[in-house]
Amino acid sequence: MAKSIPIGDNPMTERFDDYQLRLPRCDHFVRAIDDVNLQHQVPLRDGREVTLPLPLFWFDPPWQDAPVERCLAFAHQLAAAGITVSAIGRELSQQDDDQAAVFFPRMATHRCDRAGWVAQDFENAAIIELRLALIRDRDGRVAYDTRQQLRWANAPDAESDQVIASRNAMSFPPEWDSLDDMIHKVANLRKLSQAAVFVSLDAANEQWLVPAAIRAGVDGVIVVYQGDDASLIARTAQRIHAEAGDKPPQLWVVSTQATDPQTWIKCLALGADAIAVDAFCNEHLFGSKAANDSIEQTVLRWRAELSGYTASCGVSQLSELNDQHLHLPSALQSSK
Repeated sequence: MAKSIPIGDNPMTERFDDYQLRLPRCDHFVRAIDDVNLQHQVPLRDGREVTLPLPLFWFDPPWQDAPVERCLAFAHQLAAAGITVSAIGRELSQQDDDQAAVFFPRMATHRCDRAGWVAQDFENAAIIELRLALIRDRDGRVAYDTRQQLRWANAPDAESDQVIASRNAMSFPPEWDSLDDMIHKVANLRKLSQAAVFVSLDAANEQWLVPAAIRAGVDGVIVVYQGDDASLIARTAQRIHAEAGDKPPQLWVVSTQATDPQTWIKCLALGADAIAVDAFCNEHLFGSKAANDSIEQTVLRWRAELSGYTASCGVSQLSELNDQHLHLPSALQSSK
């Protein structure tokens, strides 16, 4: 059933700061909540579930910008703290036959041109992301740079005599005639893996890609948002529920504005199921040892704040958050 998300008089301008978390009603007794379940379940189409420690993930790591050994150690550190990390095997290991080293619950990106993908990625992923989202690099291009391609080719050394020019990333699989072919791609990924199958897309293209993803039977949709329009998340959630009915795919959110536990709680109440924490992870990938030692402490603090905000809304698990736990003070004032 679609959520009734609180959207104000001008729905195009609602930002995260415009929403406030609603405290429990004070006209009846509400028992204090001591224990909040922060685990996140991803229901699959075949009835199974993938259980993740937290509804937080690293969507687009710049693995090519750090040494392989550093990337592998950092990925394990994040995974141990409860963050779902996106990585294919060759981004964390130089040997395809040593994929056991990168075996931990992770999301593996299956690009339109299968760049960097090897057979072991089907076996070692908890989630396979079919990437249709277009990600710009630091130069503003939608392209694979030389270092990224060398990493995927298992030749990451800076002194490598291989010269690979940067090339544009594909925005559409070459074997597809239309978005209707997504259903065949998803079915093929399911045959080759026990992982959940997600598709990523840009918010600007959701009106075409969300219905196609739902018809294809994906387990989740990852939407990349630009700017600080929180109500877009609500409308995406409404679209997914309206299109999919009582068994909608999950909505995972990538937003540069969602950077703290209170905002993540707002995202969940607006209809999201998980939130990207790329800014934090990107910073710590290149950080000092002191910064890295703080990862566990930071995630522990996140857990405490997520638990505190969730309990203050009167629920005991994140999945119970919904539009009833948000309100718009500006909308109330304008109605007077």
